[in-house]
Amino acid sequence: MSTPPLNADDLRIEPNLGSASPASSNTSHAQDAPHSDSWARDALIDLARQGLIEQRRARRWRLFFRLISFALLIGFFGWLVFNGDLNDSQSLDLSQPTAAIIDVSGVIAAGQEASADELIPLLERAFKAPQIKGIVLRMNTPGGSPVQSGEVFDAIMRLRKEYPAKPIYAVVEDMCASGGYYIAAATDKIYAN
Repeated sequence: MSTPPLNADDLRIEPNLGSASPASSNTSHAQDAPHSDSWARDALIDLARQGLIEQRRARRWRLFFRLISFALLIGFFGWLVFNGDLNDSQSLDLSQPTAAIIDVSGVIAAGQEASADELIPLLERAFKAPQIKGIVLRMNTPGGSPVQSGEVFDAIMRLRKEYPAKPIYAVVEDMCASGGYYIAAATDKIYAN
């Protein structure tokens, strides 16, 4: 029986059992050496390829999370600019002298637009701003809570004492009844047509 010839890609190991001569044994080891070197090289290349694939995958995930973090950071700063404390509407950095117009409209009551909690901070900022030379209360209210109106009245009187050079006027649009007139009474003049 004859054995089939070995290809270079064939990785079969055939034991050399019947060979008695050491010369034939040395030649078979010499032929097996290129096969074992080829296998080791292929394994090393495959291992290096797998390492590169893992590095690329890790790099992609790292880039993905960096982009997501950057987008979240930009979104957070955008939210702060439009809704947060960084908004310029909170600061009165005016370049030229001007007058402040503060609307007192609707029912004067706690939790409403015309409440003491809403109006007093606006009045304080307007009085403290050096570029504001006068304050106008634009009144259009049916009145409301005497407690809320009294707090606004007291705040206007206190601020007028602190800033005597800054005038404050009440301008009545349609209606200024009850608590609205109580607030208007604290101003320097009331204008109604």
